[in-house]
Amino acid sequence: MKTTGNNSNFTSVNLVGYYQTSINRSTKRASLFGALLALVLFAFTAVPAAQATDLLNNFNSGGVSTGLPGGVGTLFTLHQPAMITQLVTYHWNNGQGTPGRVGNIRLWTTSRFLIVNYAAHGVAASFGVIADWEVDIPAGFYLPAGTYILDDTDPATWSHDAQSAGCLPFNTAFQCGFSIVRGTSVSMIPAGAFMGNLTPPPSVKKITTGPTPSALNYFPYKCDQNPAAFAVLIFPCLWTKASTTVVELERPLPAALSDIRFVLQRCSFCSAGVGAFVDAPQAGGPTAVGAMYKLMEVPTLCRVGGNGSIWTVNLFVGIKPYGDIGRFELDCR
Repeated sequence: MKTTGNNSNFTSVNLVGYYQTSINRSTKRASLFGALLALVLFAFTAVPAAQATDLLNNFNSGGVSTGLPGGVGTLFTLHQPAMITQLVTYHWNNGQGTPGRVGNIRLWTTSRFLIVNYAAHGVAASFGVIADWEVDIPAGFYLPAGTYILDDTDPATWSHDAQSAGCLPFNTAFQCGFSIVRGTSVSMIPAGAFMGNLTPPPSVKKITTGPTPSALNYFPYKCDQNPAAFAVLIFPCLWTKASTTVVELERPLPAALSDIRFVLQRCSFCSAGVGAFVDAPQAGGPTAVGAMYKLMEVPTLCRVGGNGSIWTVNLFVGIKPYGDIGRFELDCR
């Protein structure tokens, strides 16, 4: 697997011309001043600017697997603001790479607000395979400290392995796509600096929707949601056998939820037909905006719908339905 580095670039000043053998006495003082000025400039410019470092890099030398579900990216955290200068993903694609079809690399907030979307170029990796997707951003763009999602437009060929697992705190077994984010940490973001689609400080504010019980161990990466729904599904949008997901209320309910119902919308190999449902009864609970309900019904759903089945999530208070809030896909492998 290819990993790329950065060479340190030094800028120097050519002093030739500051010293002439034919200097006469009347110009010696000016020439001496010029020489000293040049030396000062050289001293400042010969010191390299802060070099880009790997702010995220989960590349490794292990054998790779190919393909990730759509809608899943690599989660990473910046502990201080940074100027981003390069983005990289890796597409070994079973030794075929992606020649002729290199796409875009994107950065998102955790609520899936698109920050940047850059066209990448392909770079030869092992055995000359066009496997590296790279975006070079000479001028850079800035990100505040925080947690972000990196993905690209071809998850079906994105490489990963067991060593790349661990970027998702709620599903530590998930193998995240190989990604590199390079840049330079800064103490503060310059006024008026380019930040993609983010609003520059000081208007950037942490958005909260209510209390976050630590026991839920969730991160707010919102899935497919119906407009004006009473609640929203929290990541992952592709549920695996190890998944624990969360329903978060977006609007207040008149009383506690009594049931969260999963309704089968599509399946390829299942005995149950479309419209079959699985209930997750709720024994009361909070009703305010931001309240969260933890769900762990995946094993049952796999038995009913099977791998690749599509389900919607419906809320009930008593016998009264409160709508279909969104959908997700099952990975039962």
